[in-house]
Amino acid sequence: VEIAYNNYAGFNEGWEAGGTKFVKADGLIVRNSCVHHNDGPGLWMDIDNINIVIANNLVFDNLDDGIKHEISYSSKIYVNTVARNGHERLNWLWGSQILIQNSQNVDVYDNIVEVGPLYGNGISVINQERGEGGFGPWLAMNNKVHNNTITHLAPKGMNGVIADYERKWFDDE
Repeated sequence: VEIAYNNYAGFNEGWEAGGTKFVKADGLIVRNSCVHHNDGPGLWMDIDNINIVIANNLVFDNLDDGIKHEISYSSKIYVNTVARNGHERLNWLWGSQILIQNSQNVDVYDNIVEVGPLYGNGISVINQERGEGGFGPWLAMNNKVHNNTITHLAPKGMNGVIADYERKWFDDE
């Protein structure tokens, strides 16, 4: 499958626009697809997805994250080539090639990741206060990121894990 040039009308890519957005899928498999030049995320799993497989895809030149797994559960993201996504995004870890956001039990491995010379980030995990869904809390926990090859074409961009919320660490009472 080729998924390309979506959101030509220019809707807000942070809300509902881009290449794909899957919601409440169980057992979805996206394999052997080419996802490119979408005005928003390339492949976006959002809200209570579980048992997802994202494998052997080519995901490149999307305006936002390449592969985004948000507020969802148990999934595998492997043997993908993900490059040059997240145009002009260098804040926090947004605009990543692969982003795990408030999801748990996600295994990310054997991917080839290329961060462009002017924008984007590599593989990232972001945790926020988001509540819970049909399979438990929407927390970034029990995720595994291993055996990936990440190349940065310039000294820009990051990889890592962050908490994106303010938290009171000590109780004054």
